[in-house]
Amino acid sequence: MARLIVIETLDQEAYLFSGSSLRDVVGASELVQKIGTSFVQRAIDGAAIDALVSAPGMAVLSADTADTAKGFIERWSEIVVENAPGVDALAACPEAEFDINAPLEAKNGYMTVFRDAQQKLDRLRADRALGICRFQRLPVVAPCDFSAFPAAEMLGGRCVSRITRAKIDASQSQECKDRIATLFGNGQNVQGDLENLQWLGIVRTTVRGPENRLGGDNVAGRQYRERLEAFAAAGRDAFARTVSETWRKGERAKIVPVLVDGGNIVAVLDGRRAIQFATRFVQNFQQHPTFQQHPAAGILCAGVCVAKPSFPFSASCKLAAELLQSAKNAATQTAAIDFHILYDSAATSLADIREKLTIAAEHARLTSKPLIMGTASTTHDYERFRRIAQAIAAFKKQTAGSRTLPISQAYNIREALFSQNREMQEILWGYLMKNYQGFAGIWRNAVPAQTLYQEENNVYVTYFLDALEASEFFEAPDAAQNGGGQGA
Repeated sequence: MARLIVIETLDQEAYLFSGSSLRDVVGASELVQKIGTSFVQRAIDGAAIDALVSAPGMAVLSADTADTAKGFIERWSEIVVENAPGVDALAACPEAEFDINAPLEAKNGYMTVFRDAQQKLDRLRADRALGICRFQRLPVVAPCDFSAFPAAEMLGGRCVSRITRAKIDASQSQECKDRIATLFGNGQNVQGDLENLQWLGIVRTTVRGPENRLGGDNVAGRQYRERLEAFAAAGRDAFARTVSETWRKGERAKIVPVLVDGGNIVAVLDGRRAIQFATRFVQNFQQHPTFQQHPAAGILCAGVCVAKPSFPFSASCKLAAELLQSAKNAATQTAAIDFHILYDSAATSLADIREKLTIAAEHARLTSKPLIMGTASTTHDYERFRRIAQAIAAFKKQTAGSRTLPISQAYNIREALFSQNREMQEILWGYLMKNYQGFAGIWRNAVPAQTLYQEENNVYVTYFLDALEASEFFEAPDAAQNGGGQGA
């Protein structure tokens, strides 16, 4: 029987986002992509090895003998160390034999042997030094101008480390450009430099589900591999479709895909389109025929961080990861999204940000996030939030004399949320709803309720603050959707 080889990149996120610029992130993503793809093909070198799964940062292969597997691992390791310094990648071949035609959970089935390989990877990880320890800092060595590693050479008058140089070369390679180009639809006008943007967004999505979500009792390893490949293709299709929907025909799509692997994506893009891009990708992926054929495949979640370009890139990436985890925690039955717009950079930890929006004494929360998509929720419904945000976006575009809701009134309510108790806030809200019937109609249609807060499980939550802050990032609907005329 064959032997299974599992390749895995450790601390992949730390490597991807360790650089100080978008160029470094793009280069790192290209190198991580090659770990499980082109580097694997180079190491196979005509040996009797079949690549079962080939994805960014990981791969699963089948070798005919243990000696063949050992030779492959040696060749692959040399290629990775030489071409991708700083990447912490491991390969393991468990002792158990493997049969690709056996059921997944059989003694020699794919999932059973794969778990043995994961345990061996865990042991290997515990017995070795971290990848970062390969580059010790010495007092006599100049630091890299772009990372925390020691410099190894001069490039354009700047000190660069081996890790940074590898990322720069990868980002400028034709392979990287060709790979990114294949992710977009035909004729899509793409601008990948992201210069002169007012807001920069980071979108991260993942699938929350069981380990064997594409398997089943009677599914063999070969069929499982075909399903994984189909899901990877579905992710690329959904990504291309989402780009074409987010940027109109003729517009330059300001987006850089860092990772696109099935339902798992990382993209850096124009912050004004980030929230809508994330929700459209979730919808497009879950509506894809491949996903529809496997309803138990999992639940898609998204985290979106929007910040000024001057804000530290690494901090935005970290916050996006926290937002994604928050969405995963909320997505128990259907898709979820969590986002944050960094108007104020005083607090960058999601826990600190949400603590400021929680009024424990009032059993109140000033944010409705994370938001649930695809099912009704009293206090965390994405569709309710979207309607209100679009309505406020429309109000901002109206002329001063014809506004359904004066923006000054909207910001008076925002100030009251932080300075008044909930009872006084509801009194001020009642005044606004009485005097501005156009807005009151939109609010009741979206929420639907007359009150500022909605109660669920003895917790009072409002959509208003989230919608007000995000309105700048939503396109206003047609004027016919904006409600009645001017308020009293």
